[in-house]
Amino acid sequence: MKKTIRSFVLLVVMLAAGISSSSAGDFEGVIEFVKMTTTDTSNYVYYVKGDKIRIENTVKGEVKGVMLVDLKEKTLLALSPDRKLYMDVNNSPIDPGTKSDYEVIKTGNKKSIHGYECEQVRVRNKAKNTEVTYWLAPGEFGFFLNLVTTVNRKENAMVYYLVLDGVEASFPFLSVEYSLLREERTRMEVTKITKQAVGDDKFKVPEGYVKFEK
Repeated sequence: MKKTIRSFVLLVVMLAAGISSSSAGDFEGVIEFVKMTTTDTSNYVYYVKGDKIRIENTVKGEVKGVMLVDLKEKTLLALSPDRKLYMDVNNSPIDPGTKSDYEVIKTGNKKSIHGYECEQVRVRNKAKNTEVTYWLAPGEFGFFLNLVTTVNRKENAMVYYLVLDGVEASFPFLSVEYSLLREERTRMEVTKITKQAVGDDKFKVPEGYVKFEK
């Protein structure tokens, strides 16, 4: 009996150690990035903690919009700081279409971005006259692919990402959308990344906010 108990305790300890080592590699902290199109520039901040993501849209340092994402529950809440409102968001799933319509080119090129070694991958769709080039940092960003399929944004940088294989723990530090003539259309680029503890309050609707019902 004592031997059985000791074996069970050892198994629990081993499982706990395995969980600890796997979760220790998951990124927690703040990622700031800028999105530039031919007509506009927008700034965003991701707060990341486990299955919880807070996305802020900032203008001249002022938060204009917030989205709270629960990756486990697959839920989205949009917050308006100006109007002190929040609402549920239901987006239809992204459908990139048939993978055979895309050409994935792993160039083997690498470069360091903010201390992370990123690898270049290009995704091309000739029928849509579009290519998206990604510089991917691997290893500790397991939240991102789940975020893409939860938020379901229809930008090509997000849609084309779903065509890639083996990117479950990667994050695009830089993505650029081109025409096939290499005319740049959209650029999204990480400007700062900080590993730090993030408080649970970041993922809650603040007191005083009222739910907006359509």
